[in-house]
Amino acid sequence: MELNNISGLAQSSQERVVKKYDKDGKISQISIFKDVNGDGKEDLYQVTQYYRIDGTTTMKTYTDYDGDGYDDNIKTKEYDENNRLTEEREVKEEDIKSVQKRNHAEYEIYNRRMDVHESGMYMI
Repeated sequence: MELNNISGLAQSSQERVVKKYDKDGKISQISIFKDVNGDGKEDLYQVTQYYRIDGTTTMKTYTDYDGDGYDDNIKTKEYDENNRLTEEREVKEEDIKSVQKRNHAEYEIYNRRMDVHESGMYMI
């Protein structure tokens, strides 16, 4: 999906929202930044990605509840060509510290990073 427009900045004292649009002007991603862990620094709290194929839309939302930089939860919603919700799934991720302590593949850590969700550049 080609991005040709980045706009939609909304800012408050609580959070900053960044919206990205595809070449057709449709929303492709929303990122929410706010101080989640109370350290006074802005964290990438949530990334929602929009995928459109054959008139259907899939939204994937990655959320980092504790501000450690890794997703804690993934919510997926699928909509049909009439924009009706057809499926909804939610996955609570394994604690990232547990993953780091056990034998794991490099992508299991890398692909959970919030900045990776925002960039869309996943390790295969």
